[in-house]
Amino acid sequence: MLMKTFIMSFMENNKQQTAVEWLHIQLKKGIDYNPLDPLSYPKSVENLFDEAKQMEKEQKIEFAKHCLNKALDLDTRTAYKDVEKYYNETYEKK
Repeated sequence: MLMKTFIMSFMENNKQQTAVEWLHIQLKKGIDYNPLDPLSYPKSVENLFDEAKQMEKEQKIEFAKHCLNKALDLDTRTAYKDVEKYYNETYEKK
């Protein structure tokens, strides 16, 4: 469920939100936990970190796939030079 929520809010101005940005927003919103359970807060934080790590993994895989597809279309040197450009187009905020 959290993943679907993340994916729905993933695009903003044609830029993708990084897992770190998502985690930052979640932490700023506050962490939902049961104050009567001393382990509830650490578990909630750990769940957020686990979700962010999974998102980061998926983002890295998609980024690598895109770069490899570009390498097939272009010569290797051009593709290599364009990796940072693609990253900036995908993740950097204007």
